[in-house]
Amino acid sequence: ADQKKAEEAAAQAQREEEQKKLEARRKARQQALKKELEEKKKEMEAQKQAPEPPPEYVPPKPKQPTIARAPSASKRPEERGKAPSTARIERLERKAQEEKTLKETQAAEAEKERKRKEHAKQRALSKNKSRGEAEKRQKEGLQAIFFADPVQGVLSENLQPLRKVFDAFAKIGGDINSIDLAEYGKWGACFGVLGHKVLKEIFKQVAGPKMDFPAFQKALLHCLAYLQASDIQQQADAVEAD
Repeated sequence: ADQKKAEEAAAQAQREEEQKKLEARRKARQQALKKELEEKKKEMEAQKQAPEPPPEYVPPKPKQPTIARAPSASKRPEERGKAPSTARIERLERKAQEEKTLKETQAAEAEKERKRKEHAKQRALSKNKSRGEAEKRQKEGLQAIFFADPVQGVLSENLQPLRKVFDAFAKIGGDINSIDLAEYGKWGACFGVLGHKVLKEIFKQVAGPKMDFPAFQKALLHCLAYLQASDIQQQADAVEAD
């Protein structure tokens, strides 16, 4: 037991000795760093207090001698103080005349184009006006024909058959008092009266969204008038072809 205690004491003494050595080395290192920092600080202070050296003298560059150049031969005569030649004056006058002629030509073409457009506009307006007047006269004529006694007599004689046809197509849409454009088109396709486009125009002229039976009678008169006008036009085209 005494031997063990002696060994432990020796080991403890050895550890304490090593700890002291480490502490001594640490203190020595700190002192060395402190001394090094103090020396660097002194050097920096000495550099600040030392006077700055004067700037290095740089001698000025010698000026290059200016060489006088001869006047350029490409300058115009008037720039060289000489009067322009007769040939040059003629070229300038000819160029000015060509530019003037070009401007006058362009202005004349522009005026011609403006008149052409104005004439086309007036012709289109006149054509539309004539067409509108013709359609108005045709509508008034058809209205007068519709209420004429012979036409009313024919409609009265065929009132029952026409009513049956109208009712048959009205039942398709579910409204026995009127037909719409689709049912009117079916009527035209069934009897082969006219094309859908023409029937659509007639529908718009005599009816609104729906067509009642009186409007249906007027539409028949419009269909007859269109067929008659088509026959007259075909005859006229045949005469012109001959």
